[in-house]
Amino acid sequence: MKTKFADYEGQSEKYYAEMLDRFKDQARKAVTKKQNELQNRVNLLGRQRVDPDLADEYVREKLGVMHPDEIAIPMDPAEKPAAPAPKADGQR
Repeated sequence: MKTKFADYEGQSEKYYAEMLDRFKDQARKAVTKKQNELQNRVNLLGRQRVDPDLADEYVREKLGVMHPDEIAIPMDPAEKPAAPAPKADGQR
């Protein structure tokens, strides 16, 4: 004997299966996007020549420095802006 509750459970299972499929698709797309971004960065770090912009970005990020005429705009609201780099040779 099939009850209304059994029908509801069947619909619920189908709903959750569809949601799981959507979640998997979204996760797969996010992973593929990140993989493409990382592959691009790897390609820019060729053995023969390093992309100057990538090298500049990497070194400045690791050392935490910026040019005096730059303004840091943090992407994370909790992140504090970086302090400007010290001025070289008394320049203003």
